[in-house]
Amino acid sequence: MAVDLFETATDAFDTRFATHSTAVRTCELDADGIGTTDFGLTKEQKAELVRLGREGARRFLTGFAPSEYVNSYGHGLAGSGGGR
Repeated sequence: MAVDLFETATDAFDTRFATHSTAVRTCELDADGIGTTDFGLTKEQKAELVRLGREGARRFLTGFAPSEYVNSYGHGLAGSGGGR
């Protein structure tokens, strides 16, 4: 129950503080049902997480547009043409 409570709280925290500026630059990954507190992973599960991470990173970087990033103060990334 404590683990479930911890995971619920961290998910709520992530959702609560996700702004446009953080969402645009955050690579979300599907962990295939493996929780953040699953410490006894098999070699196969670890390999699957690495595969999913690489796949997710490729997807994220392919679709990332620096010009869409604008932080809470209206500033974009330097040299990207975003923001002020």
